[in-house]
Order: sequence, then C-alpha cells, then structure tokens
Amino acid sequence: MALTTASQALVVTDDSEASLNAILTHSLLNNEEELHQQLDTIPGKKGTKILIWNIRRNQDGKPEFDFDTDEHDIRLPDIQSVEMEKKKKKSYSGPRRTDQIIPEMDYSLRAYLSILYLKPRIQIILRQRKVHTKLVAKNLSMIENDVYKPHFINERVRITFGFNRKNKDHFGIMMYHKNRLIKSYEKVGCQIKSSGQRSGVGVIGVIECNFLKPAHNKQDFEYTKEYRLTLAALGLKLNDYWREKKEKKAKERAFNVLCKHSTEEDEEEEEEEEEEIGKEEVAWLQCEDCLKWRGVPAHLLSGSVPDRWTCSQHPITRNRSCDLPEEAEETEEELAPSYEKTVKKQDQVRVRKRGKSQEERKRGRRPLARGLSRTDSAKQETENEEEEEEEEEEGRRGRGGSQRGGGYGGKNANHRDQREKDIQQQEEIFGASK
Repeated sequence: MALTTASQALVVTDDSEASLNAILTHSLLNNEEELHQQLDTIPGKKGTKILIWNIRRNQDGKPEFDFDTDEHDIRLPDIQSVEMEKKKKKSYSGPRRTDQIIPEMDYSLRAYLSILYLKPRIQIILRQRKVHTKLVAKNLSMIENDVYKPHFINERVRITFGFNRKNKDHFGIMMYHKNRLIKSYEKVGCQIKSSGQRSGVGVIGVIECNFLKPAHNKQDFEYTKEYRLTLAALGLKLNDYWREKKEKKAKERAFNVLCKHSTEEDEEEEEEEEEEIGKEEVAWLQCEDCLKWRGVPAHLLSGSVPDRWTCSQHPITRNRSCDLPEEAEETEEELAPSYEKTVKKQDQVRVRKRGKSQEERKRGRRPLARGLSRTDSAKQETENEEEEEEEEEEGRRGRGGSQRGGGYGGKNANHRDQREKDIQQQEEIFGASK
C-alpha cells in the first residue's frame, strides 16, 4: 500500500485492503485519517516511518528504554549499560583491557544510527530531530589506506586506518557488509594483547567485508574459516600501521632527547600526536537535496553546521551545485597502500641476514668480515683453505720426521755416515799418491 503526494490518496493494490485492515486492527491507528496524518509527516516524496508502541516496563513501572535523559534520543538505562558490559566481558574469551569505556553507540540509538552506514544515502530523523550521519573512514586523523587480498576470492579490499579524534579509548575495526555496520570496535592484532604498553590504542580500522556472511541478526559474522583468516590479516596490517606511526615517532623522540637533553616538548608532542593530520582538515557534509557528500575545508566553516545543509551553501562558489559529482573513489585495479612500510621492510632485511648467517654457520663457513665484498670474501675463503692445507702438511711432516728418527730413518742415517767416511779416505789416498 502506498500514498501519492499529489492527490493525497492511497494507491489500491491487490493486497492493499488486507494490509489496511491489519494496520487498523493491530496498531495504535484507528482509522485512515490517523494513518494519513502519520504519512504526511514524512518530508519529501518518499520515505519510511517507524512507530514504536506497547513498550515493556520494568518492575518499577518505568519503560525498559530511557526516553527522558535526551528528548531527541532513545537510550538504554544506566543499569542495562552496566549489565551489557558484563555480558560482553563474559562472552569474550580472549584477553580484554580493563580500561575500556563503553562506546556511546552501545546505549544510544542516535549515536548508533550516525555510523550505521559506511556511506549514508538517506536522511534519518529520530524523535523530531535529524541524525547527523558520519563518514567513519574520513573522520579520522593520520589516515592511511592498505589493501587486503583474500586468497579465497579474486578481489582487492580497501582497509582504512586512522586515529580516533574524540576518544582514544574507543578503538578497533569497524566491519561493514554491503554498506551496513555489522561489528564495531573489533580488537585485532596488538590491540588484544594485555600488556602495559597500550599497543594499538586509539587506532580505528574500517573495512567493507562483502565476502563474509553476516549472522541472521546482523550483529555479527558467521564464525567461518574466511572470517578467522580476515581477522588475522587485519591484525597484521593494523600492526604495520601502528609500528609505522608510533615506533618511528618514538625513535625520533629518542633522537631529539639526545640532541636537546629535554623531554618536556617531546611529551607534549606525544599527547598531540593523534591529532596530527597529514593534510588540511576537511569536514564532510551531506546535501539535503541530492544526498551527496561534499568535502569542505574546516577553516571555511563559520560556527556550527546547520541541520539543513545543501550544496548551495558551500563556501566555495564553484561547488554550489548538486549536479557536480562526488569525490571519485579508487577503482579495484587502482587500490594500493598509501604509505611505505619502512619498519616492516627493515625487519624483513634483518630476518634474511639472520637466516643467511645461520645457514653459513651450519655449512661451517666463516662469517663474512665487515667491509668485504663477495669477491674479497671468496679470496679470503681460498686463502683460509690454503692455510689449512699447509697446516695439515706440516703436521704430516712432523709426524713423518719422528718416525724416521726411530725406525727406517735410523738405518739411512748410518749408511750416510759410512759413505762420507769412504769418500774422505779416498780423498786422502788420492792426495798422498799425488
């Protein structure tokens, strides 16, 4: 059943009468006029309106949801929030940090709807106020892109990493499926290691996992082999990003300490490090008319952004048109990591060198001296082999000399002495006759 905005009349279909009877019988609407009043509140030519009634109440008579704390939001009471956190800790078998703070999206419907879609194409109004949706992948600092290539599908998937600008205690992987959020703040890699180093804190990862199968309630993925492989790969790539951004900065700070002999400035840099942005900060706004997202330099926005913002309000004159296309996304063939993993490459070089030295040690070869080339190394090995042969030859000679002195060598020495005596006698006889 549908309503035409031109004639304000219901469109009759084959099952419209049965649908209308079901609505008037089982809902809080008693007649068609009340139904028209609800449909008239939908702005624009099309949309969906959700009515919630007959909410269950607790033993104290209060509804199970909190409608009073924020008149424009639907929230879970504080008691339920604490119970929910306890259930999370029990259901999570791996190590968990004790300093975690519950994200607002876990108890606020407005906060949840703001990040429900990876790239929102709709307008959501909750309790008479518009929900300001966000582009999660573009509302981070120190943004870098990586690429995941699953071996079980022939696709290249973009992964976006960055630091949470608002709260460093909210971190993990935001996993979407066909533009809809399935799992939020999933800890991977160094983030799940309960060490005192606080590794991976503040890092948000965003990925669209269309190759995984979500559970029936859209709150988790089925625990398949592909899902486990994806989490493992995400952990490795998050570790690469963390080490590149943090360990590199740590080395620079250590070098600065040696040069300046001062740590005050370095501590300030460490606190503000997550706020650093490689390029100019951009605010992303959605047009009310065309629903396209526009990037606006933050310094051009004067004050707060109005609830109703359109392309005609863009601070740059040439961009004040809904006909302009959105910022182009990279195609699958163009996907590539946006940063060089220098720390990872250094580790790979060290591993290769260590493997070669161990292999040479197993073969019995002497290690290559520092500063020698491969040609010099070959010459050195030849000289070493010649020296070893000479030492063996001298050893054999020494052993042979000792044998000659005691055995057959003793007879030869006696014959040599007798011959010398004979020659001497012949010379004396020859001299006397002469």
